[in-house]
Amino acid sequence: RIRHLYCKGQVSGKYVWLCSPKARVQHSAPRRCCCCTQVIAEHLYREGRFELADEFVQEAALPGADELKAPYVALHTVLQQIRHHNLAPALEWAQQHRAKLSPNADSPSSFEFNLHSLSFLNLLTAAGQTAALQYAQQHFAPFKARHMREIQRLMGCLLYADRDPEDTPYADLLSPTRWDEVAKEFSRQACSLMGQAYDSPLAVTVAAGSVALPPLLKLATVMEANKQDLASCIQLPIEIELGQEFVYRSIFACPVSRDQSTADNPPKLLPCNHVLCEQSILKIARNRNRVFKCPYCPMEARTDNTRLIIFPDIA
Repeated sequence: RIRHLYCKGQVSGKYVWLCSPKARVQHSAPRRCCCCTQVIAEHLYREGRFELADEFVQEAALPGADELKAPYVALHTVLQQIRHHNLAPALEWAQQHRAKLSPNADSPSSFEFNLHSLSFLNLLTAAGQTAALQYAQQHFAPFKARHMREIQRLMGCLLYADRDPEDTPYADLLSPTRWDEVAKEFSRQACSLMGQAYDSPLAVTVAAGSVALPPLLKLATVMEANKQDLASCIQLPIEIELGQEFVYRSIFACPVSRDQSTADNPPKLLPCNHVLCEQSILKIARNRNRVFKCPYCPMEARTDNTRLIIFPDIA
């Protein structure tokens, strides 16, 4: 199945041709094939499919596979222990990376507190009140400044240790789903420290492609009827909405210069509601007092009647 996936494009000399009934897109083979191979391999490692991934990188002769694999081996080693209700490796990992996980390098992170909370609750269920109280006295002191309210609720669980969790005010804390939540949060934190998004880039790309493909095929049919070629377009003549699930941060790339906006080159809103970067507007206008025409519609504007757009910071 991997061989079929990898060889889906027909490699011939300088180019790889990816064909569909409606459109044909041309890609430069050496660089993009290597990039595609790495994305597939990283997806398999991320999913914990190490045997399959090793076979794939061997067939594809992917360089640097060991370095690509190592952090995901460490990630899944800890995840496996969490799924077996052993939080010791996760706590050790959180302590080792405390400086990067916490906004204050001198104090433990909220994720580390969540691990200790779950350890406390696990002890309360398995070993009783005395063992849990001893654990709290040993580990909760560094967290009292930021998590006192949560610690108070955890102490309240001691009073209901012999009852059915559903019959207590702390059913949310004693829910079995807490283990899944911690495993998910660990994956998110570990991927963040690796410089990776929590969601697999390959999975996101395939999902976005499945949304974009129908309108693209329809566009290709219309262009073909008008004796135009979609593959020859520098940019799409229409905007394809992918949905909010594919919006990750507020960014803007100028449609004229194709550069991403910066603090020195911010996006500006024209009276016609089209948006360009400031430097592109100045190049088109040539003079700050000169009237210029929007490159995307017939409306005219001046540099002094454009509005600065400020995107909010999104973590």
